Amino acid sequence: MGVAAVLVLASCDSPSPGEPPTPSPTGTTEAGVQDLDCANPIWAGPGGTENTSGRGVPGLMALTFSGDMLQWHEGNADDAGLHFQKTGLALRVDRPLQIAVPATLRGEAKISWGTNSQQPTGTLRIRGCPAPGPEDDWVVYPGGVWMAKPQCLPLEVSSTGGKTTVDIPVGAPCP
Repeated sequence: MGVAAVLVLASCDSPSPGEPPTPSPTGTTEAGVQDLDCANPIWAGPGGTENTSGRGVPGLMALTFSGDMLQWHEGNADDAGLHFQKTGLALRVDRPLQIAVPATLRGEAKISWGTNSQQPTGTLRIRGCPAPGPEDDWVVYPGGVWMAKPQCLPLEVSSTGGKTTVDIPVGAPCP
């Protein structure tokens, strides 16, 4: 079964160097930070990243889209002029992490994933979504990125394993 474009986020139970801070149980925890509601993934199962773009952190999260870059689509702009670009977020179950747009790009890009109409944000945290079933080790959520223009979008992914940057080519190649 194919998986839609995917990106994953989670947070940690207790902060320590290199780990994101603990979020509140649901919703926005502080300005520009939002928790992913793990309810109702659009897909759950074993494996789950074989159809991804290869953009992500192995064993933790992935974005899935076909081709070398996420297609750019005009329209669907919010009040700030940011255009929605749909891509799914695949997450390994029970793995907390955080995904953030760099502070220098916050006026040009936001992210949003979840089945409960999450608002675009600069930072998304995930406590570690539980497995819906006994054989499920990956879950996928709908959503995507909101951007002012096509560009390579560097997303900062933090987990207990450290912090890394995942470059997402949105209508433009990444170097």
